[in-house]
Amino acid sequence: MPSKKVSRQGLALIKQAIAKRGWRISDERWLVEASKHLEPDGDWQLDGPYAYGCSPQTWERFLQKVAIRDRSFNTFCQILDLAPYEVTESVHPFSTDWGCAPEAPTLHGREQELNTLAYWIFEDHCRLIGISGFAGIGKTRFVKGGLTSTVFTQRIQKEFDC
Repeated sequence: MPSKKVSRQGLALIKQAIAKRGWRISDERWLVEASKHLEPDGDWQLDGPYAYGCSPQTWERFLQKVAIRDRSFNTFCQILDLAPYEVTESVHPFSTDWGCAPEAPTLHGREQELNTLAYWIFEDHCRLIGISGFAGIGKTRFVKGGLTSTVFTQRIQKEFDC
């Protein structure tokens, strides 16, 4: 079963998100909120029971940077208003040869489009995305310089096994 764990930098973002919400880390309201996301029709109360994948132990493992199931990981990120790819460490690291991948350290004016694509891939689980539009608006530049750039691929690579 696919799993993810929090990176060191991700844990800092999570702690900031928790502080922003004003709840303690051990507060069971996190589990109630996660349960509502996973099973919206349930009647979730403090002191449980909670939805499948929302146990106090799973929440603790999430915060201790131990791998948990994708479903729980993504839900915890969602209730913290964080994108999973921002806090994930690869559970199965793989060797990467960037070879002659194009460098595009700055993608002026395309960050919103890249964020949208990342959302479609990781949140909506789109398996096929088409790039279309009028001639001359920068489709080829976007794909060659944005999607295949090391900037974008390094940002999302931890979400993939290969």
